[in-house]
Amino acid sequence: MDASEMFDCFSSVSINGNPESLPEYGFYDYPLTRFDFQSRLEEGGECSLGLEEKGRLIAYVLAFPFCKTHNMNLRGDLVLRSIQCPHDVVYLDQLFMKPGLPAHDIGRLLDTWTKVVQDNKPQGVVSAIPQKPWRNAASTRLAIHRGFRRVGKVGNEKLELGIWSKPLWRAGEETYDVAVEF
Repeated sequence: MDASEMFDCFSSVSINGNPESLPEYGFYDYPLTRFDFQSRLEEGGECSLGLEEKGRLIAYVLAFPFCKTHNMNLRGDLVLRSIQCPHDVVYLDQLFMKPGLPAHDIGRLLDTWTKVVQDNKPQGVVSAIPQKPWRNAASTRLAIHRGFRRVGKVGNEKLELGIWSKPLWRAGEETYDVAVEF
């Protein structure tokens, strides 16, 4: 995937400051640069996946092993500065879908992504979804339907991000909740 194209997609649905009308989707108050995207792809590109149509990116999952976060510039990342996870957990940083893309397409992308990530045998997946001042209802519904559960929150008086986790099943092993510490 191309970090610059991902950044353009990200920027097209970013919500900074106080939105006048509350949207149904988007990235709230997440100050990332093209360099940040490049760094995330270089560190954990094997855990990311994109969906293209006619050569253009229309959806992506940006994720990386939690153990690789020490190599990244986390200056603006409230979640990764606030939580601790086992090294064999994958952090699902972003899920982007072009507005108007059918919801079943993003569900299929996530199912495919899960199968790809399971090849690395992680314990599970952790992600964050905005809850305040704006609740990303679409991402919350999608997380619940894909087996995630809310395990906590990070934030301050202006911003709250719900922390969601999902254990990943491994053949021959019992499945346990993902250990997230705040």
